[in-house]
Parts: sequence; structure tokens; C-alpha cells
Amino acid sequence: MAEARQVKNRIVQAVLRECQKLKEKDDLTDELEHVRDIKNKKERLIKSVALASEASRRTINIEPYPVQILASIKMYQGHVIEMKTGEGKTFVSPMTAFAKVLDGQKVHVLTVNDYLVERDYTLLLPVYEMLGLSVGYITTETPIEERKKAYKCDVCYITNSEVGFDYLKDHLAMHPDSVVCNGKYDFAIIDEADSILIDEARTPLIISADTELISGFCISCAKFVKTLELSKETEELEDTVYVGEFPNVDGDAILNLKYGQVYLTENGVKKAEDYFNVDHLDKFILHSLNNALIARFIKKKGIDYIVRRNEIIIVDNATGRLTEGRTWSDGLHQAVQAKEGVEIDAASETAASITYQCLFRQYKDFCGMTGTVKTERREFRKIYKKKISVIPTNRPVIRQDLPDRIFARKEEKYQAILEETRKAIDKGRAVLVGTASVLTSEELSDIFDENDIGHDLLNAKLHRREAEIIAEAGSSGNVVIATNMAGRGTDIKIDEKTRAAGGLLVIGAEHNEAKRIDNQLRGRCGRQGDPGSTQFFVSLEDRLINPYLSKSYYEEMKKVKEIEKKDPFSGNIIRRVHKRIGLQYYSNRKDLFDYDKVNQVQMRVIYNEREKILNDDMDRETVERIAKEMNMKKEFHEAMKRKKDEGKDTVTILQEQKKVLLKSIDKEWRKHLQDLEALKRNEYLKAYGNMDPVTQYRLDAYPLFAEMVVRVKKEFMKEILKE
Repeated sequence: MAEARQVKNRIVQAVLRECQKLKEKDDLTDELEHVRDIKNKKERLIKSVALASEASRRTINIEPYPVQILASIKMYQGHVIEMKTGEGKTFVSPMTAFAKVLDGQKVHVLTVNDYLVERDYTLLLPVYEMLGLSVGYITTETPIEERKKAYKCDVCYITNSEVGFDYLKDHLAMHPDSVVCNGKYDFAIIDEADSILIDEARTPLIISADTELISGFCISCAKFVKTLELSKETEELEDTVYVGEFPNVDGDAILNLKYGQVYLTENGVKKAEDYFNVDHLDKFILHSLNNALIARFIKKKGIDYIVRRNEIIIVDNATGRLTEGRTWSDGLHQAVQAKEGVEIDAASETAASITYQCLFRQYKDFCGMTGTVKTERREFRKIYKKKISVIPTNRPVIRQDLPDRIFARKEEKYQAILEETRKAIDKGRAVLVGTASVLTSEELSDIFDENDIGHDLLNAKLHRREAEIIAEAGSSGNVVIATNMAGRGTDIKIDEKTRAAGGLLVIGAEHNEAKRIDNQLRGRCGRQGDPGSTQFFVSLEDRLINPYLSKSYYEEMKKVKEIEKKDPFSGNIIRRVHKRIGLQYYSNRKDLFDYDKVNQVQMRVIYNEREKILNDDMDRETVERIAKEMNMKKEFHEAMKRKKDEGKDTVTILQEQKKVLLKSIDKEWRKHLQDLEALKRNEYLKAYGNMDPVTQYRLDAYPLFAEMVVRVKKEFMKEILKE
């Protein structure tokens, strides 16, 4: 095994010298007291990182490598670091967190699931305790009083979704005691930063309130779209396409998998008008039909969702995990429920919403760490204003990344994977077969069973033994078939027999939408200088590739079993698909961010005003001012007199009015969010000549906000004037 790498960074060298001095001390109490009094920021950073390193060595018997110390310093400086799998990202956080706490900041350490929150908290608690820091953690099950205590700690471990939902819930609270975080957003350390800031940034966090939905109409739409025939033509559709814009094509609907779009043709529109017995399709019908079309032709069972206990459960394509409790918004979830014939939930309207891009702008600063982020430099720089620092591995990587093997048909690809797996286990190697979907993992598992190859299956349906399966995945002769969930969280450590046979073999059964996620799978082997190899097996029928192939090339290549590596088209297609999808998703995230920035300006005004009302005593002057603005001063005084005649004192009346005002704000803000969503969806925004849609959205959103403010006051007066 190669020697550990030396790091020449001056601050790292200063920390290492300090660590040597600390090793000679029996007790760190005096040093821990002294470091808090150091005024020079650089000197305090060196001392604090060294103390955290030494505390780790003394409590959990892990002494950070120089590269981990370098990572902690870069994170302290607000960078997002790329640190390869197996390099010990978990043990970097305490060094950065301790330095930030000494700067007077509270630190949130964010990761992607409850398992990692509890694991990291439990593992690192002795380190924090030796350093004299208070530390807590929050999961989905944590009750409100425990949440408050955890947020008050110096360091709090929590998932990204929980901190987001707590932020939104705090701004919907009806009493100050219901607020859990009190707006203390100082510094965040984001683990798996690419997953949180890139993959999950396509979907905003939403808190919903139930609204009415005609479930029967969802079912009617689902039945109707089953009667439609897809056009045989493939169109290069763009975002500006309109329903019914294809008068001269066959079929009722046209599908473009490149963009995830499906539209009714002119024939389809006529069929829909006849089916629903209307002269033209109004916005409600069009919107419902669009959801039904997406549910039938775009959303795939076993890839995008599974059905369990009469429920639709979404699969996170980036992580391979089930997202319990998450639903698609705007009626799409109900459309998928109708498609699958399960019970249709009540639809919901947005009560509060925020994107991750805007959520992390609430912090004074944040940093991140992940195994794969270099490919997203541009987005981190443009959206998050963050530098990327690539941390060298502690030992050189000797893993072999072999070129793709490309087959015409999926069956031939599966057979090749089977043969390669058998060869590897005969040599004494361990094998991890990574898939991009639950469906593919189950298909391969069935083939392995038929051919008597023992294996463990790990996917969103079968995840309870995840840590145990991954921990044993490096044992000689072991075979694991897993979705992307095997790419994060738990290291695969190979045994000596596997090492001698050539290390872990990682087989990619299909490419993922992002090169970064492919790299995560590759990174499961070759940790800390271990041997190993990776190879992707691809077929022209793969969901990722097939939409990008010309019919002529596809028909020609179907005549051969395995496509030659030197074939110029096949050699470049993955690179081109990754680039195209990456640009498309980046554009989607940037659009979401640009629109949300407009919403956040308005949200900040509403939330600031709401916070004042929540935390301050309601005064009569405020109510009188609103009554005067609404020309209802006389009615207000009469209502106050009636309430006093009923025996209520002024304080009680004002407390009641405070609750009414908060409810009025929440009610009208929900309506306003629906108006903003409709405004964003409205196709006319894209037809404004050279006007940028976001600029037009900003201009049109302002008068809507002004109208909402007036509605709040009217709703408030209406409620307090009731008998």
C-alpha cells in the first residue's frame, strides 16, 4: 500500500506542530480555556483545529490525516470540498465546527437522512464533549421541546429537509412557544453537498394545506389518456410548445423523452373535447390532462415510484431511496394515484415554500463536503457564490476505471454482467453491481437467482439491512446488487483475500443522468489506496440513451451483439448525453432559483411582519389603523363595544384579534402563492418579444403582492367584525 500523502499547506503544518505539542500533555483543560481567549483569528483557528484533532485521537482513537486537516480549514473558509469516498469526511466536521463555535457561531451539521444524523452524532459525541461543546441532533421523530433544546446547542446534527421544514413551520406558528429555532442561522456544514445543493435543488420544500379536489375527475383523465395513441414521430420539442400545436402528425399525443415532455396533438385535443363533452378545453381540464399524460407516459413504476400498501411512494433518483411522506405537487401525485388505481388523496395548496438555494441564504455562511462535486464548479460559483476545493487523497488512488462495454440489447448486457460477475467471484473478488433504478436491480436479481449466483439485493424497497450489507460487501466472493443508495454513507472495506485477488469490482449496470453520480458509484472501490476496478455496461435500449439515438443508427447497431469500443458514435454518446442533461437540469434549477428570488423578497416582508405580530403584544392602535385604511373605523368601534359588553377585557380582545390577524396573513399568503404559481406557469410570459420571463414575472408579481396585502386587511376586518 502506498505511503500517506504529505500536505505542504502552511496552516496545516502549523496545526500538525501544535498537535505534536498537545500529545505531550496529560490534560487539555488549560488549553481549552486558553484557546477561547485568543484574539488573533488565524492563531485561534490553528489552536482550535489542533485541539479538535487531539480530542478525536483521545476519545474515539481516530487521528485525522493531514488531508483531513486541510479539508477542515477550507471548510472553515466557506469552501465546498471534494473529498473522495473513504477519506473520512465524517471526522472533518468537528474540527471546522469547533473553530466556528469559538468564533461565536452556532453550527448546524446537515446530512441527507436520519440514519446518518444519528450515526454521526453518536460517533462524534465524545469528541465534542471533550471540547466542552453542547451538541444535539434532530430527526423526523424528534418532538418540539427536544428540537428547541437541540437548536440551542453549539452544534446540531439534522437533515437538510428537517431544517427547511422547521424554518417554514416557525413562520406559520400561532404562538411564540411553537417556534423551535428562533432564527439562529449562523453557519451550516453540509454533508453530501452535491445531493442537497444540486440534486434536491430541483424541488422546493413545500408545506401544504388541504384543498378540495374532484377525485372522480382524476380517474376520468386517467381513463381517457389510456385511450390515446402516441405519435410515431419524434419531435425536437422545446419549452415553448403549446397543446394542439401538431396538426399534421399521426397519433393523439407526442412524447419527447429527452425533455420529459408529452403533449396532445390536434387529434388528441379533439378527442378530449368529445370525451369530456366540451367545446374547448379550459385551464382546469388542460392542467388535469397534462398531469394524467405525465403520469402515464413519463412517470414509471419501479423507477420514479413504487406502490406499497395502497400508497404511491416516490423514489429519489439521485440517492435510490424512498422519500416517505413526499408527494408531487400541483395534482401530479393524484394523477399517478389514479393511474395505479390506489386511493386518491386530497389535493393540497402551498402554505409555505422555499428552495434550498434560498434556504441556505438564510445562513450567515455555509460550507460543504462531498465525494463528487468538481463537475459542478460553475453552478456552485454562480448560484451559491462558493469556491470548490479538491482535497487530495491520503494515499494515491490505484483503482482502474475500465472503458464502457456497449451492447445493442438489454438482454445481451445483462448476460455480460452475469459472466463478468461469475469470473470475478471465481477469482475471489467481491462485486458490487450498481443500478439506476429499483426496476433494473430487481431484473438483475432475478437473473442472478436463475443462474445460482448468491447475492444481496439493496434498493428502496429493501433497505433495512443497508449498513450491514454494505459493511460486508467487500468480503471475498460477496455479490451485492444495489441502487444509488449504495453510493453514500457507509464505506466498503475489503478483506485481505479480496485485496489479493484484485480488490472490489464495481459494475455499473447503466449510466446515471449525471456523471457525478456515476463517479459516486466508481468511488465505492479503491479507498485509501486499495486495489479495485470499475466498468459500466450499457445497452442502446437503456432509458438514458435510447431517446438520443437516430432510428437508422439504432436499427444498424441491433444487428451486432457488442458494439466495438472504437465506434466513434457510441464512444461519445454518454459524454454528450451527460452534458445535455446536465445543462438541462442546471437550466431548470437556475430558473427555479431566479423565480424563487422574486418570491423570497415578498416572503421576507411577510415573514418579518408576521414575526413582529407573533412576538409583540397586539396594540389597539394597529387595529385602528387597519380599520381606518379599510374605511371601517365606525364598525370597528361598535364591534369593540359589543365584545366589552359581553364581559371581555381589552387584553383578551386584542389577543383574539392577534390570532385572527395571523390567520388572515396565512390564508391570503396561501392564495398569493397559488397566484404566483399560476403566473409562472402562464405561457404568455414566453411570448413577450425580447422581455426576459423572470423580469416580466418580477414586474407582474409586485401588483399581485400589493393586492394580497389589501386582502389580508379586508379578511382581518371581516373576521373581527363578525358577531
